[in-house]
Amino acid sequence: MFLRKTIALLSLTAAALACPFTPSAISLPLGPSASAAAAAAAPQLVINGSVLQGELPPYRGGANGDTLFAPARLVLEALGYTVSWKQEEQAISAVLHEEAVLHKPGSKVWTVDGHSFLLSDASMMQQDTLWMPVQPVAEALGLELKWSSLTQTLYIKASFAASIRETLGYGYTRLSYEGDTVDGLRHGEGRLYLDGKLWYEGSFRQNKLNGGGKLYMNGQLRYEGGFVADQPHGQAVLLLANGSRYEGDFTRGNQTGQGALYDAGGRLRYNGEWVNGLMEGVGDVYDEQGTIVYSGEMKQNRQHGYGVAFTAAGSGTNAEAASPGTADAKAQKKNKIYEGQWADNVRSGQGRSFDASGKLEYIGSWSNDKKDGDGFAYKLSMMDWSSKNDQGELITETLETIQLEQVTYRKGMKIAEGDKYLYTGLKLADGTPHGSGTMYYDSGKLRATSKGALHGSLVYYEGEFVQGRMSGMGKLYDKQERLVYEGEVVDGKRSGHGTSYENGVLAYEGKWSDDQRSGLGRRYTFDKSYTGPDFTGSSSLLMHEGRFAADKETEAIAVYRHYGQFLNGLPDGYGAVMLLHDYKNESGPKSLDKEQGTAWLIYEGEFRKGLREGDGRLYENNTLVYEGQFSKGLREGIGMAYEDRMIYKGPFKDDLKEGEGEIFDAFDTLRFKGTFKNGKKNGFGRLYSENGLLSYEGQFKNDWKHGYGKLFGSDGKTPYYQGEFREDKTLSQYLNDMKEKP
Repeated sequence: MFLRKTIALLSLTAAALACPFTPSAISLPLGPSASAAAAAAAPQLVINGSVLQGELPPYRGGANGDTLFAPARLVLEALGYTVSWKQEEQAISAVLHEEAVLHKPGSKVWTVDGHSFLLSDASMMQQDTLWMPVQPVAEALGLELKWSSLTQTLYIKASFAASIRETLGYGYTRLSYEGDTVDGLRHGEGRLYLDGKLWYEGSFRQNKLNGGGKLYMNGQLRYEGGFVADQPHGQAVLLLANGSRYEGDFTRGNQTGQGALYDAGGRLRYNGEWVNGLMEGVGDVYDEQGTIVYSGEMKQNRQHGYGVAFTAAGSGTNAEAASPGTADAKAQKKNKIYEGQWADNVRSGQGRSFDASGKLEYIGSWSNDKKDGDGFAYKLSMMDWSSKNDQGELITETLETIQLEQVTYRKGMKIAEGDKYLYTGLKLADGTPHGSGTMYYDSGKLRATSKGALHGSLVYYEGEFVQGRMSGMGKLYDKQERLVYEGEVVDGKRSGHGTSYENGVLAYEGKWSDDQRSGLGRRYTFDKSYTGPDFTGSSSLLMHEGRFAADKETEAIAVYRHYGQFLNGLPDGYGAVMLLHDYKNESGPKSLDKEQGTAWLIYEGEFRKGLREGDGRLYENNTLVYEGQFSKGLREGIGMAYEDRMIYKGPFKDDLKEGEGEIFDAFDTLRFKGTFKNGKKNGFGRLYSENGLLSYEGQFKNDWKHGYGKLFGSDGKTPYYQGEFREDKTLSQYLNDMKEKP
């Protein structure tokens, strides 16, 4: 009931906007009377009072079958736009006064004055003509629309800004003025009359409406606020014919910016962002009692994107009193009933629903306002859990536990129930798992057991959660308590970098996408001496490096062999990695193609749980490039790197040089001493010549002399330049080079 009420509210809002000043959201009816009329007459367009005439008539189509399509150039030129083709952008351009429109044929995007509108339907090329979806484009242009089901006619009228320009174009044939003038021009305070009736009163500047003013129609005040160069601009109030009003920003004649819409009773119905007279952006929708019933993204007067729905006034709990249509009405926000994705006013995409008390009850897929697809049903309860304290004693405590059940819906009907899980950990106030937590397999028997029976329950997932979904770093286990996966998880699926295991045995390490191996990775096979996931001792394994797509290896890169100690099935202790076969480089070893092949040493040193950890040596092309400390597979700690016939000695962090370090040449002569950051010289340092004499001291940035510094002569003591450096040059050299650049 609430969702239908919200949609009805937006329809009311759209209707309230249907006046000469603002557009309305048009939905062509498809009821019996409309269908009968459609059979009798083809649809037609009337633009500013004239029937659109062309060789090809408009037709109905689009995603819902209700949208009129017509030749784009014909429609835009009838509206007064100058249409051209932009070769560089491969797009059509339409310009009217200061308004610019850009559109690439075949897309759903229309850009109006820099704002991109994503429509439900794309334009189409037919018979060498570009056909556009008329209603949504006209809405985006700020035009007034009206549909007649009787005659199957869509009427389009000028925008608020265009109607003002048209009236001012009458000149002195229908307009008369009284007020201040300067050099014969309207300038200062004055009044303009249309056919003898007051049309505008306020400020003028050099014959144009400029400053504060009021605009009247048929003797009734319609607009009060700012003007710039004959157009409404700035803060203003727009009074509509049906008694409702808009208060907020205007930009070049249209409601664009922040604004609020009030109904005829003065009740606030919408407060948020607007573009060209449309609710577009982020905003709040209110019911007749002043309660926020929706807060989130809007698209062309519709709930579209991410948003939250709340219980309506008079329902739910903890109701608060506030005057309708006031700022206090925001405090009347009730319990959430839905949070997630919307499309055209209905729930669609991923979302969460809540029960009457505001507690999470479902998270998963939605379509056409109903649960549709896979998700989890939630239930909160108090359960007894046991764990050991620091002294090893078994302690029991009662925790609020969340029960999750895998469910599948089709059009709102539950068609399948799957495994059940229990969750403990960090969560939001409504019970949504959020932060670090653990999910356990729920056998259904645990509830009947005595206090402390959940101690030692089988873990399914432990790691990070975001808004109820397993996302972040985590571990997945099977029902035999064997590790299945460790790494990055997105929405419950392996995505990012991670390691998988089969029957508890290391199987793959690398990139994942949507639960499948995808990208650069390594698959593992063990030799005959390997006896299973609990294996401990000496053995070897092969690492097949390649690229994967859709869970299949598509490109072989190299084959490595690991020799050494294993613990619980993973390299642990001292070991070595050899490159056996290089598929990419002709110069690399080709041991798999030969009976007696050679291999290149890649790494020798310590491992822990499959990763380089402790002291070790790293090789490239069979040549030593690093010796020192490792952590979690990366260079971390104190070490020596060999590169470009130089030796770096100092600290590493995240595989890069970081901190105070030194660089020596092949003759062990000090060539640099200073600060490193992100692998490069950054901060204060000193450079030395091949003779070990000081040649520069000062600031560095990304390996270049940059900042204040000194250059020294051949004696290494006497400075011959001191001052600013930029990009490894003295300031004067840098400026001269800049002048010489074209």
